[in-house]
Amino acid sequence: MRSTIRRLTLTFAVLAWAVAALTSSTAGAQPLRTGFLDEEALFSDSGTGPLAMHRIHGAGGTTVRFMIYWRDVAPKSRPANFNPADPGDPAYNWGKADAEIRYAVAAGLKPIVDLARAPDWASDPGTSGARRPSPRQYGLFARAAALRYSGHFTPAGGARLPHVRYWQVWNEPNYPYFLRPRESAPAIYRRLINALAARVHRVDSTNIVLAGGTGRIGALSFARDVLCLSSTKPYRSVCPNKVQFDAWGTNPYTSGGPRARAGGGSVWLGDLPRLHSVLKAATHLHKVVDVRGRAKRTVAFWVTEFSWDSYMPDPDAVRSALHVRWTAEALYRMWRAGVSTVIWFTVRDRPLPGSLWQSGLYYCGRSATSDDGSGGMCGASISSDVAKPSLRAFKFPFVAYAAKGAVSVWGRTPSGRRGFVKIERKAASGGTYAVVRTVRPNSAGIFRLKMASRWTRGYYRAVGAAGSSAPFSLNRPSAGGKVTPFGCGGTVRC
Repeated sequence: MRSTIRRLTLTFAVLAWAVAALTSSTAGAQPLRTGFLDEEALFSDSGTGPLAMHRIHGAGGTTVRFMIYWRDVAPKSRPANFNPADPGDPAYNWGKADAEIRYAVAAGLKPIVDLARAPDWASDPGTSGARRPSPRQYGLFARAAALRYSGHFTPAGGARLPHVRYWQVWNEPNYPYFLRPRESAPAIYRRLINALAARVHRVDSTNIVLAGGTGRIGALSFARDVLCLSSTKPYRSVCPNKVQFDAWGTNPYTSGGPRARAGGGSVWLGDLPRLHSVLKAATHLHKVVDVRGRAKRTVAFWVTEFSWDSYMPDPDAVRSALHVRWTAEALYRMWRAGVSTVIWFTVRDRPLPGSLWQSGLYYCGRSATSDDGSGGMCGASISSDVAKPSLRAFKFPFVAYAAKGAVSVWGRTPSGRRGFVKIERKAASGGTYAVVRTVRPNSAGIFRLKMASRWTRGYYRAVGAAGSSAPFSLNRPSAGGKVTPFGCGGTVRC
């Protein structure tokens, strides 16, 4: 009997070890969804939208964020009989938004709709809808939008419109360009959040309200002010106001690599854990509520906009090999900080020197083989665009770090698909890759494990059913001087 028990115990131990070897352990339970924001490529009148949406899907993206500018959809001057809460009011012009949402859903993507920029009659005139927008009127517009894209609305002479579940409140509200006056912006924004949330949740209680979307400068300070928290730890409530939302987003553009920190009240990649701690404090202090006014235990944490420009084509941007590494590592650092959704800006580069944005994962036109970025070659057609090497790192992010006799790896399969993944390594001197471990990602496609190893040089990669990740070197490269996220172009001379 004793020998039988010993054999069974040994068998179970071996089975447990085998399961542990095949199944990754994760530091966080959240998934890592990815998507894009690119108003020019996705939503231009030139018909590029369907192909751009297809490329997002091919890049492992599952979401697409776009803007509905209130002032463009609403009438310029308010008619006497206008009903702003009616999605079918003839004074509204939803044509562009309808087409964009249909494109996204047809490509298998989930739209994230950002409602921003008030008409003059709902804000201080002549300020492009940025100064003192009316929370009440904003709420009525949000109701109209949520009803129109509830999945039950059929416009006159058209087919039924899809359902939009994700609704973002404004854009970078901590910047005066989007919301002012600066000194009262947190209080105004708090009222905008609650106005949209009340209406959108009333249309469909399963809708998700995304607040924040803050620009990197002052993002931490602004979040504390909106959530009525003290400026120092331990955080405490400094006003009785509560805010109704489901997720908070930020745009942590980083001057430097994935570990860089801004410090103070701003947020770069390295500061994401600090912002997450503010959100945790807000829920702990019952500052965030649901549709019924009950305190929420948790809120989701998103990155609503992020990228680095690349060289080429931008001569002042991140070199290609480093851009590949940083793209994968940025996604890991975000996930490790508790982020569950990341929106990359943009799909394709915009032309130099006229534009500041060369942060796409596709080279514009023939810029992949041109020293000057082929500025004039970027036209409406995107069929000749060429994928950047960093597209592979975005689609199948994977990192590997050596320390104290072990190598730790992390990755996420394309689109978060399930299926076994092989971890392979290759010597720094060359040769071929050899399989060192097989893992089974969790239900969100995330895998993470630590392996005993004496290797301190060389390369690791992950290989799955959808292909392989970009190789990740165990040697951490030098950034090589000052690196900005935006490089040059537009108003910044190259």
